[in-house]
Amino acid sequence: PNPGTGPSPCFQALVQADTSSPGVLSKAEYLQFMGSFGIEASTFEALPYIVNDNYDWIRGLDEEVDISAATAPQSATTDSTALLTASCERTAGIVGSVEAGNNNIPLESHCYAAFTTADADANDLVNQAEYITFVNTFLGVQHSTTFSTMHPQFQQ
Repeated sequence: PNPGTGPSPCFQALVQADTSSPGVLSKAEYLQFMGSFGIEASTFEALPYIVNDNYDWIRGLDEEVDISAATAPQSATTDSTALLTASCERTAGIVGSVEAGNNNIPLESHCYAAFTTADADANDLVNQAEYITFVNTFLGVQHSTTFSTMHPQFQQ
């Protein structure tokens, strides 16, 4: 399945991966979910950094990812469906980034690769435009195109 072709293929893959606790996606189930998009690893920790980090982003403050909008769509609220759709869209961006080579596993290697990619003039310094590239590469998704539109935490 392609997570970027609308919610249905992504929602279907979530339902298929949800094997233990209905309506929530554990790390083990997320591993299976990502495998359905061709991102294979033997453990959650062996996933590329941005794939591992995506789990934390899409679960928010919950212990596991709430996928009840996919497993019980008849009782899903508009907000929960929109949130899960946004999570699928974010995951699609992550999958595309990994497929493009942004697939380092340890955090340090991922960070170094993001800085190296961002340093377009190879002067070992990162200007504001290169910093935006760094943040987008590090996150694995298009976060911002200008410094002023970046989240305030990234502007400090």
